[in-house]
Amino acid sequence: MQAMAKTRKKIKKAPCSLLILIWNRLLCTNLLNLVKITPTNNPRPNVMATSDWIEQLSKDPVGAALIDNKLLTVGFTLDPKSWPSADISPPFHWDSVEFNEANAKNIPEEPGLYAFVLQLPYSGLPPHGWVMYIGESGHGDSKHNLRARFKNYHAEQKKFKRIQTFLMLNAWKGHLLFFYTILPSRKHELKDLETKLLDAFRPPYSRGGYSASLLKPQAAY
Repeated sequence: MQAMAKTRKKIKKAPCSLLILIWNRLLCTNLLNLVKITPTNNPRPNVMATSDWIEQLSKDPVGAALIDNKLLTVGFTLDPKSWPSADISPPFHWDSVEFNEANAKNIPEEPGLYAFVLQLPYSGLPPHGWVMYIGESGHGDSKHNLRARFKNYHAEQKKFKRIQTFLMLNAWKGHLLFFYTILPSRKHELKDLETKLLDAFRPPYSRGGYSASLLKPQAAY
């Protein structure tokens, strides 16, 4: 409290923009102290067991706003009029692995589509899942493949690069499933197929790739 009082005295003469910046940083510092939770004995790690990634976010003004406003709050658009775009023939065959580095070897070096999905890891539940992100790898003449993309995301999980992706990979670390379908014979269709799935699911952490009718200015974060 004494430190806060001293800070208030120092900033009385500061410009308004500086006052706002200092106050936001103080709020972020207090939030970081609140979210340090002791790990439990659950089979999967507690998503908030470490604040290292939150500290990285807090150093960026936009990331700090994310922490303040909606750290674990996710909004979905559920528009039945868009769902038919996911009715693709022939239907895809999807496989999945837990998103961790050890599973990189299980991802084929093939082009295809992928999705990050959250599911509760317990038996006796109705079919469910939250599709958080959809992407493609290996479109057209690209040399990229699903395994390489899987590894890229692990690098992004450790090093702050894209705010939304960094948040998704760390806020639900240990709980994300990586779904993939290999489509070597449809390399030149991958962008269009990705767009159809994006339009149907509207995953909250996919920021581009939608059809022109659905594209809209994204929030600053």
